[in-house]
Amino acid sequence: MKSGTFRRQSYKEKIEKEKIRRARLREKLREQRNAKKLRKLEKIKKKRQEKEKKKLPNILKEKCHDWIKRRDSFPGETRKGKCITCGRVAEGSDFQAGHWFPSSTCGIILRFHPQNIHGQCGRYCNGNRNHQQKMGMEYTIKMVEKYGMERVKDIQAMKVDTVHTPPHFYETMIELYDKGNELHIIQYLEKCYDDHVRLQEEIRQKNENLLNSSTAPTVLLSS
Repeated sequence: MKSGTFRRQSYKEKIEKEKIRRARLREKLREQRNAKKLRKLEKIKKKRQEKEKKKLPNILKEKCHDWIKRRDSFPGETRKGKCITCGRVAEGSDFQAGHWFPSSTCGIILRFHPQNIHGQCGRYCNGNRNHQQKMGMEYTIKMVEKYGMERVKDIQAMKVDTVHTPPHFYETMIELYDKGNELHIIQYLEKCYDDHVRLQEEIRQKNENLLNSSTAPTVLLSS
């Protein structure tokens, strides 16, 4: 056969070529199905992770409060101890983890800070609104007696509504309360607070520099 002469494909060659084309198409469809299935699984995994992440604050609260009640119980007891404010002996469900600065207003650092939470009776002090103001004063007196005025001032300074917590804050705190080393818990929380203060100062300095520049924009940075 001369070079360049067109040769017609045989029937067998056409069949083989069609088989190859169909095999490639099946492989492409299989890859598309697998990719779609993988995306679906990733979406389900992400939703599950988000759902689990929403549970972390409640898990941390439970572990924190359980640890506080064990710490402040009498030796050999786990849910029985003296109320920090009124001095009554409380036990079982009446022995609660009571905050010096209320958890609803103190910010995330003091919400889980072991020096802001102590064993307290629920019936008279922690759960009785009529006595909250009086018990707040008693709580402050006990805090000063327990930690000293300087330390109480340090704890008071950490009362911040909004704090830029690091990633995995709840996971780290849960792990720390599981280990039960109070010093490590305090060090981690106060490092978070120090980082927050440093970030706030950086933002304040940047805003001040923008205001002092000749082309200062109208929108400032915010925390």
